[in-house]
Amino acid sequence: MNTKVYMCKLDSEVINREGFGITGRLPICRKKKIAKIKNDMARNQSYVAGRLIVMLLADVLRLDETETVCFLDSDKHSEEERIVRIDGKVIHYNISHSGEIVTAAVSEKSIGIDVECKTDKDFRITGRMFADEDKKYIADSQERFREVWTAKEAFLKCTGKGISVPLSSFTLDYDREYTEEDFKVRQIISKGYDLEDREYYVFSKKIEDFDYSFSVCSEFKNLLLDMVWVEVLS
Repeated sequence: MNTKVYMCKLDSEVINREGFGITGRLPICRKKKIAKIKNDMARNQSYVAGRLIVMLLADVLRLDETETVCFLDSDKHSEEERIVRIDGKVIHYNISHSGEIVTAAVSEKSIGIDVECKTDKDFRITGRMFADEDKKYIADSQERFREVWTAKEAFLKCTGKGISVPLSSFTLDYDREYTEEDFKVRQIISKGYDLEDREYYVFSKKIEDFDYSFSVCSEFKNLLLDMVWVEVLS
């Protein structure tokens, strides 16, 4: 199963100068969302996320960007569910942003992604919110904290449950992890969370040249990730 991932390094100066003038390159639902955001960084992140979705779906659906924007404004798109329907198939997408990195993914099955640059001061989040297995793995490593945080976020986004689920109610199989094309691959393990007889796998890696971690969650154990760095205003 091939999952396409686009990543972009946010350039606020360029976006502020050029980006919002290109209104035809975003669907109405994204424009409305951006208009409500007061914080400059968050607004720019939302703009880039919208552009990545348009670019990704144009690639996957083999449409030009104008057709894709119209498609996203039609009843074939559900922004709440993050799905589009075409030719009897359902295409899933997911987005994430943190700091200067924005990412989006498209897949034929439910997909969750998360990117993060935050640190856990004095490891208070780890101690308060994570399972014992997570705490042992993280120890005193901020890099591992980001790795576990993004894995958990990606899993909850994949299931659609959201952050209201206790992060200590599931963990990762650290003892059986393996590496696939620079990604650490681990299965989600329940510690009270109802997996509904499904298996979920998380693919995590450090983004080179940045202190960020990135994770993708899917029900596919042999997920093929096609990651591409792109420019949204090119």
